[in-house]
Amino acid sequence: MNRAIIMIAIAMLLSVAALAQKQIKPWKEWNKKDAEKILNDSAWSHSQTESNSSQSSDVPSNFGDTRGREDSQRNVPTNSSLTFHVRFFTARPVRQAYVRMLELGDNAPDSSAREKMEAWANLAADNRIIVTVAYEGDQRIVGRIAPTFRAAKVEDLKESVYLERNDGKRVQVAEYTPPAKDVFGARFTFPRTVNGQPFLTPDATTIRFHAEYEPKVLDAAVVTSRQANASRSSDTYKLKLDLKFKVAEMIYNGDLEY
Repeated sequence: MNRAIIMIAIAMLLSVAALAQKQIKPWKEWNKKDAEKILNDSAWSHSQTESNSSQSSDVPSNFGDTRGREDSQRNVPTNSSLTFHVRFFTARPVRQAYVRMLELGDNAPDSSAREKMEAWANLAADNRIIVTVAYEGDQRIVGRIAPTFRAAKVEDLKESVYLERNDGKRVQVAEYTPPAKDVFGARFTFPRTVNGQPFLTPDATTIRFHAEYEPKVLDAAVVTSRQANASRSSDTYKLKLDLKFKVAEMIYNGDLEY
């Protein structure tokens, strides 16, 4: 009886593992919906939405692009919501989804550019784990959070931005790059190895991304009138993200991608 129970348990575990590691069709065959799924709701990409009012309007969908939106009009009556997209940028599926979106866009790259992008999409990760955070939503909230991302320095993030395994082991952020003129968003970089060993291995259960940051209030003695007006108009935004990813689901073509 005991042997039968053990065999059933093993079979169930193998079935779960097989489902978790199910093969995704080749990325060159992805359509736009497939690529968006990888970027916004997949093993490597989760979203966190915050809502502040119930005014009716659709949240704009712009592929996570944060370019210059803080300078656009902020008086349009829209739903006061903000969505963060947290992505393991060093995972190949995420990079492949970015490239696939470009290939399927209205201005598809020429053959030379396409070849370079595809090489980048298929490149194995180096010694870094890069997690990107892009955001979209009501322009008034975007206008508040953009200065928060610009003001952040890695020294301010060391203790409050980290990756955490299910066993409680953490690795703190090592580098930070604010959003630039691309679609990727802010970049948080962590070491891939700790004490000579990979921080994340297939035997882990979950990996959690946690980030908290609030810009410091400027000293009134050194604040110019222009800075004071900007501070009052932007209304400091406190960033708090906490998302958990299932490691078993991050297996892609037989490899753990993160």
